[in-house]
Amino acid sequence: MLYKIAAFAAILPVIGLGITILIGSALLETIWIGISIVYLTVILIRVVFIYPKRKSTR
Repeated sequence: MLYKIAAFAAILPVIGLGITILIGSALLETIWIGISIVYLTVILIRVVFIYPKRKSTR
């Protein structure tokens, strides 16, 4: 389950970066990379620390 969340979270910054490259603005690319780093960091923290742990059935 965690890999699905991580894969989905990684798609959004890549799509946004592709759009900013097509637009051709270096400033927008830099801003988008900064936003993406913060976004992925938050998702990583959420997945690792906040995501509820699976209870074992044993």
